[in-house]
Amino acid sequence: MFGLSLAGLPAGSRKVQDAGVAQLVEQRIRNAKVGGSTPSTGTKFSSSFIPNVVFSGWLYACAVTAQTTTSALPAADEEAIRALEARSWVAWQAQDAAFFDAFLSDDHVEVHGYGVTGKASVVSALRGNGCAVRTYTLGPMSFVAISVDSAMVTYRAEQDTHCGAAKVPSPVWATSVYVRRSGKRLNVLYQQTPTQ
Repeated sequence: MFGLSLAGLPAGSRKVQDAGVAQLVEQRIRNAKVGGSTPSTGTKFSSSFIPNVVFSGWLYACAVTAQTTTSALPAADEEAIRALEARSWVAWQAQDAAFFDAFLSDDHVEVHGYGVTGKASVVSALRGNGCAVRTYTLGPMSFVAISVDSAMVTYRAEQDTHCGAAKVPSPVWATSVYVRRSGKRLNVLYQQTPTQ
């Protein structure tokens, strides 16, 4: 899960379940009527067009910023997710495939320097015991509520890990997304980016 070299993602888990803010904005722009636009002559920009575009971009940035900074996660949810994330690192160090089989959603997506993979590949690689996690350290975690039943946690992580002869990149910025399904929290996304 935390730097494995794994095969591709199962086709069924590549479905996009919602369009996302950026796609909705893009669609609204496409659907908007731009003054002076005709199929035969193209778009004619009025003197107010550029300031309107700049203002619209600024307004969108403010809305996105407000959305991410006001999405507080209840303290109990934050603590439950913090504990799950910490337990996942204990399981990673122990190469505990059974933990990840229960912890990861069936449509789990994992993104790291080796590519994109899914739950089956992660669990299979852990069963192979190909990695040795000597030490790890997790930095402070930041939480964002995505919806009533989903949340994102981000943090900095360091590890001294080798998978075969390859050293796993460290330190990284890590992101995990959790969803509650049938009363159980599952990890649907883990992503890591090496720090610079």
